[in-house]
Amino acid sequence: MNDKKIQESAFDEYQKSVRHKYGFNSFILTMFLLLLNFVVVNRFKFLYATQAVQTMIIIFVAIVYFISLVTINGAYLSFRRNEIYARGISFSLFLMGIVYCYRVYNTLSYGSFFDNGMLNDNVADVLLGVLSMFNAVMIYYSYIKNK
Repeated sequence: MNDKKIQESAFDEYQKSVRHKYGFNSFILTMFLLLLNFVVVNRFKFLYATQAVQTMIIIFVAIVYFISLVTINGAYLSFRRNEIYARGISFSLFLMGIVYCYRVYNTLSYGSFFDNGMLNDNVADVLLGVLSMFNAVMIYYSYIKNK
């Protein structure tokens, strides 16, 4: 007999299966968008952003897809999380998003989002800010839904 204690998971089997399902789907979505981006950029010679920003936009889409569906299906927060945790994390992420967006607001006086007709690296801060605020809203929504 094995005397090791089995650690109890914070997530139940349904939550784990939902996370795995949408994690796999977001991985497939990322691969599809990378392939589509490759075709658009190399075949049609349509450059819309620098390579780093192109990759960041693709990953941003996959993350938003994953967070949205996992939250809607009730597998974002474990059932053991309390209100203080949900509010604290939500507030912190929302504040971080505001800081990123304020940083962009300050840097726009020195430049813009476009260089030679392509999106530049200033878009990264906007994407991080929007993702942080979106994640904060989804955490709080998940808490309210599971309450």
